[in-house]
Amino acid sequence: MSAAIGFALVSLLFAGVNDVVFKRYSRQERSRGMFVLGIGIVWGILQLLALVMQGQQLDVATPALAFGIAAGAMVTLSNLRAGFGVTFKAGLSQGAHAPTMMLIAAASWIIGGFCYARFREHRVRITRKKLGYSALSGVLVFVIVNSLALALERGQASIVVPIANLSFIVALALSVAMKMERLTMRKTIATVCAAVSIYLLAQLS
Repeated sequence: MSAAIGFALVSLLFAGVNDVVFKRYSRQERSRGMFVLGIGIVWGILQLLALVMQGQQLDVATPALAFGIAAGAMVTLSNLRAGFGVTFKAGLSQGAHAPTMMLIAAASWIIGGFCYARFREHRVRITRKKLGYSALSGVLVFVIVNSLALALERGQASIVVPIANLSFIVALALSVAMKMERLTMRKTIATVCAAVSIYLLAQLS
């Protein structure tokens, strides 16, 4: 198995866990905007710490800025991970600085989350549970995005992005194990098909 596929699978695994976290968060009437805002803050802090620990500096040249904003918009609007992956890969091909793009994407979550909470939901309120869910999901998103970035640096977007987006396999397994939903024949068939797809895509790398 190539390194690109390995990182894509890591992204898939943590994305599946994050899907379950969001599902549990959404079981009660809570602000989605504040949730996204909190995730963006935690993700941004971790991204900045990683940048400092690696001894790198921000590069706000045009490619990183433009593709960072585009990638952030993609992943903020309805959590479009596929769009984020393709845009991020395009940025890398243009020489954009990967950590800077991810910091800009995190900032997009902060801005987008606040605007959604303020102007759509009309409630900007922080609670301990929101903080807890946002902190957990922020760490997961940091791992998801950075694993996907590492996969994209080493492999083709047409292979690693579809693999990373099959996170419903993990989400379904966890949901069934936690008795949040039942495993039906259709879900079983879908899971088997997804697993076969991952195997076949991995053979192309």
